[in-house]
Amino acid sequence: MDGTELRANDPALDHRSAFSRHTNGISAKVEELRQAAIYTEGHFSSKVKVLAAALWSVSVRCEPCLKFYVKQAKEYGA
Repeated sequence: MDGTELRANDPALDHRSAFSRHTNGISAKVEELRQAAIYTEGHFSSKVKVLAAALWSVSVRCEPCLKFYVKQAKEYGA
């Protein structure tokens, strides 16, 4: 999924660089941790972890998150 498609899901992504400046880069580190946790194969496959992230998105009512993780789940074979 490219940046344009991500921004279409969540326009707040356009503000990430400004937010990162105010948090001394912490948001970028959190993103790195998220990427490593979900997309690195381990005890659970990436497909299972992406599906879990989609479920989490439902529980917190984050529509942009849900759209993103459903597309990711399809790419990972769900």
